[in-house]
Amino acid sequence: MNIKVFLFRLIGFYSIIMGIFYATVLSYTYRHAALPQILILSIVIISVSWLIIGGLLSFKKYSGVLALTLIITQIIIEFLSGFTIGLFFVPVTVILIISEIGYNLIKSSKLE
Repeated sequence: MNIKVFLFRLIGFYSIIMGIFYATVLSYTYRHAALPQILILSIVIISVSWLIIGGLLSFKKYSGVLALTLIITQIIIEFLSGFTIGLFFVPVTVILIISEIGYNLIKSSKLE
């Protein structure tokens, strides 16, 4: 499996798991937090569609854009969660961002 494909799928599945987890935490902790739950679950649906689109495009043309949008959705989910459980997923999000940047730097240095 290609490293880019692996990173893309990892970021996508992680976004989905993180979004569902935060939505359930918000539903149990704060009963009045319906709007953030709806926004988080809609972002999860967008992440699922990006994974399907990325699979259909075979990661050829727009894979960098798709991965960047998945990382942005992770950051949006972190902000929408409202610091419910002490930013539980932030370390892994930072590691995924660093790995994506590192992959792009290695790829660009090989092209030169």
